[in-house]
Order: sequence, then structure tokens, then C-alpha cells
Amino acid sequence: MLSFIKEALTIGEGATGLLTGSTSAIKGVMDLVRKPNPDLSEIKALAAEAIDKLLEAKTAQMAMQDALLKLQDEQKKRDRFQAEAQRYVLTKTDMGGFVYALRPDQARGEQEHYLCTSCFEAEVKSMLQPVNFNTLGCTRCGEKVFKSDGRDNGARVARRGLSTRYDILNPYGDDD
Repeated sequence: MLSFIKEALTIGEGATGLLTGSTSAIKGVMDLVRKPNPDLSEIKALAAEAIDKLLEAKTAQMAMQDALLKLQDEQKKRDRFQAEAQRYVLTKTDMGGFVYALRPDQARGEQEHYLCTSCFEAEVKSMLQPVNFNTLGCTRCGEKVFKSDGRDNGARVARRGLSTRYDILNPYGDDD
């Protein structure tokens, strides 16, 4: 957004300079016309210069209006995101990752879901999707977050018989 502001200011400064130049040219035409024997070629040259500067100023004005419209659009996007962002809270998952979680009182009929922290900080709402066992991933930036998927499928270790050997059991409970 700062770049839009700088662009608008730069264009505005240029337009102001063009208007100042055209005003000087018009003043020069007026001074020549008031002389007893005005030089028509000089008047025509100054008038043409004034018209050129006014046309350039008009073009700069249109560019500045375009930059301001972009700035307004950007501000509207930011305002919409900020309003939407109020519905989420930064949360630590049960496995130590961080996500933005939908506040239960803000669900409005939506399912529980989580947003990517990196995208959220960039003011983009990107829902995390299951990509692997106990892992959510962002399809936009690729960030991965560990969160239990609700099944009891954490790594379990069992000791078999009198052996000191430990085996990792099948996380889905099928110990076949």
C-alpha cells in the first residue's frame, strides 16, 4: 500500500509542476497581448506551450486518479481482511504447531478449520488441508503444521515377551 501512496504523490508533484509551467506560459501570452504591437508568432508559441503543458497535466491527473483508485481498492481489501481476521485466534496445536483457528463463537455454520500463519501474516486467508499423517499443509505457500488428526495413531511402542527389543506398532491399531 505504501508503494501506491508514493506513486500518487509522485504523480501529484509532477502534475503540480506542469500546471505551474502552463500558468507561466499563459501569463507570458497575456503579457505579449498587452503590448502595443504584439508578436503573433511569439504568442502562438507560448499558447502552444501552455496547451501542451495543460494536456500533460490532465494526463498526470488521470494517472493520479488511477493510483488513488488502486489505493482505495487496496484499503478495502485490507479492511475486509481485518474484519475477517477478527474471527480467528492464534492457537498452538496439540503437537506444538501454530495455526489461526476459527473462534467457536464466529463459526456461522462453518466447520472447524485452520488458517496458515504465514499466509495470514501476509493478509491472505489460506485454509490448511490434511496432507499426511497428523500433518496439515498450506496449498499456497507449502507450510506444514503438525496437528493430531483425532485418531489414536501416535507411535506406540510395545515390549514383547522377555526381549528388550521394542517394536513400533501399527498406528491404526491393527497389530496383525
